[in-house]
Amino acid sequence: MTREELREIVQRVHAQSKGTGIVPALLHDDVKLAEIGFQSLDISEAAMLVEDEIGRELNFDAAPMRQMETVGALLDFFLQQIAQVPAHG
Repeated sequence: MTREELREIVQRVHAQSKGTGIVPALLHDDVKLAEIGFQSLDISEAAMLVEDEIGRELNFDAAPMRQMETVGALLDFFLQQIAQVPAHG
């Protein structure tokens, strides 16, 4: 899964939870999650969508996710988690 695919998931979750869409290109890495109203529940929803997309369960604690401040940090986190979870056969 690429960084841009993850960005699209963040955009999709944001659109669902806020009822407004943000063009993925505007979700720059340095955009603060708080500025777009992306809360911990949204992060959890995005994590579940990532798991659905990759067909694997991610192994992570919720606490570090709550400390992420930017879209880039969230995307980095997902990429790290995806790299750590082996693909099934």
